[in-house]
Amino acid sequence: MNTKKLKKLLQHLEYTRLWVGFALAESVYTFNNYKKPFRLLAQRTGEQEEDYCYHAFVTTSEKSAKTLITEQYDERWTMEKFFNFENKMGLDRAATHNLNIRYGRLAMSMLAQAACLQLRKNLKNDYVKWDAQHLAREVLAYAEGDIEVKEHTIVVTFYGSASHIIKEKYENLPDMLIKEGIDPKIPWLYDFKLDFRFK
Repeated sequence: MNTKKLKKLLQHLEYTRLWVGFALAESVYTFNNYKKPFRLLAQRTGEQEEDYCYHAFVTTSEKSAKTLITEQYDERWTMEKFFNFENKMGLDRAATHNLNIRYGRLAMSMLAQAACLQLRKNLKNDYVKWDAQHLAREVLAYAEGDIEVKEHTIVVTFYGSASHIIKEKYENLPDMLIKEGIDPKIPWLYDFKLDFRFK
C-alpha cells in the first residue's frame, strides 16, 4: 500500500499525538474496483514536518487504533521474533505460487520447528537460545555417529563428546516412553522404536 493516492491521504489526515515523535490517525479507505470501505489506521513518526514518516494499514477490526498499534504491539513483536528466529526452517522464502505446495512446505516447516522446540528443551547451556540456522550447523550437522537396527528398534549412536545433549533424556527412550504411558512405536517408521546411545 504505497500508492500516490495513499501518500496524499496520509499527509492530510488529522493526527493525534500520543508521545514525542509519534501520532495516530484514522480514516475510511476503499480500494479501486472494490466498494466495501475499510478502516485505515496511520501512524506518523517525527517531530518536525520535514522529518515526518508515515506508515498505514487497513483493518476490519473494531478495536481502537491505539489498542491495535500500541497495546497489542507486544503480541505482534512476539510473532515477528518467532519468524526471525525460525526462518531458516523454510519459512523465509516461497519457491512457487502454487498454494498447495506452499501449504505443504509450511506444514513441514512447522513440524520441524515443533521437533526442534522439543530438542531445545533438552539441550544444555546457551544452545537453547540458538536460532534455527545456528542449531542446525552446530548441533545437528556436524555430529558424528551411525544408525543401526536392533530387533524392532532404530538405534542412533553419537560418537565423541555430545556436550550439548542431556544424555539421560535420550538413552533408553522406549522404556521412558512406556513408563509415561506413551506407545514408543513410530507409525510412519513402520512401527519401529527409536533409541539413542552416546560413546
